Order: sequence, then C-alpha cells, then structure tokens
Amino acid sequence: MTDQPVAAKPVDAKPVTAMTTADVLLLRERLDDLVRGRVDLVPAGDPVVIMVAERLAEARAADQKRIAALEQAVATARTQSTAVAEGLRNSLAAAVAATDATLAELAAARAELAKLAEQLQQSAKLLARAEAQLAEQAIKPAADGSQPVGAEAFADLMDKFVSSLGDRLGSLSLAGGEIFLKTAVAATSTGGARFVLPSATGPAPAVLHELRLRLDPKS
Repeated sequence: MTDQPVAAKPVDAKPVTAMTTADVLLLRERLDDLVRGRVDLVPAGDPVVIMVAERLAEARAADQKRIAALEQAVATARTQSTAVAEGLRNSLAAAVAATDATLAELAAARAELAKLAEQLQQSAKLLARAEAQLAEQAIKPAADGSQPVGAEAFADLMDKFVSSLGDRLGSLSLAGGEIFLKTAVAATSTGGARFVLPSATGPAPAVLHELRLRLDPKS
C-alpha cells in the first residue's frame, strides 16, 4: 500500500481587525500612562500594554545599571584625581622647600665669598705695604745719613700718626687738620725718587720743599 500524502488541515486564524484612529489614540494614552507610572489607569491583562511595560522595565533597569556604572566611574575618577592632586601638592611643597634651602645656601655662599674677597683685598693691601717696606729697607741711606722715604712708607707713617693722635685725644675727636713738611727729593740706587726728610741731628739737605697736607675725616 502506497503512502499517500495527507493534506494539512487549515488552521483557524483569528481575523485581524484593523485599528481605528480611536484605537491608536487609546493605545497611545495607555502607553503615556505607563511611561508616567500611572499603572492603575491601564486595564489589566492587555498584552500590548504588558509587553510595552516589560520593555520599559528592562530599559529602566538597563539605564539604572548604566547610571550606577557611571557614578562608580565618576567616584573612582574623583578619588584618583584627589590622590594625584595631593601628590602634586606634596611634590610642589617639597620642591619649594628645596628651592628655599638652595637659595639660603646660595646667599650664605655669596656672603662667605664677599667676606673672602674683603679679606683678600686686605691681604693684598698688607702685602703691598710689606713689599713697599722691604723696598724702603733695601734703599741705602744718603751720604748725610738721612733715610729716603717712599710714598707707601710715608703714608703708613702718617696713618699711624693720625690714628695714634686720634686715640689719645680722650673726649675730643680729630675732625681734620693740616701738616706742613719740609722735604727734599733724592734719587735712589734703584733708579727711583724718594722723599728725604731732614734729620734731627744731621745737616739739612741743601734744597727743601714745603709739602702741605690737609687731612679731612672720611664721609
């Protein structure tokens, strides 16, 4: 017996009813009520409304999840930013402190350098005076026994004289003065010229010049 194909029985299909304008408006009102959360105004058991409500609930849940994730990301970023800002603030404070310390050391080094420069200048003056005194001592006395005096030795002699006089005036002060000297000029064995002061015991030089010095206090 040969199998014969069995014809499928037709399925009773529900007739599709066309939605009128009123139905569309009613559906829109129900959807609006769902969106606004007014579920009590929506008839229970409406499949379209139930489906839309489920989709809205899923969308709200997804939005809440995304919002929570964004809030967590913002909180994490804020915490990290605060930590970075605090680190930068501490680094800046340390850099400022190090700069201040360096500036203080630089100021101290400059002060020490200025002090050393002043000491070097004083040492150079003392050395020049000592060399001048040695040069004076190397010059032989003149034939009449007088000792030629150079400018350095004469200045040193006058400085000692004025300082000693000022120290011994007591309550008085040396404001200025004039010194009149009788001196001659003589050639030395080294080829230079020196002042020759008259000797208190020996004969005076044949030619004497009057030398006037006015001494005023330094301002």
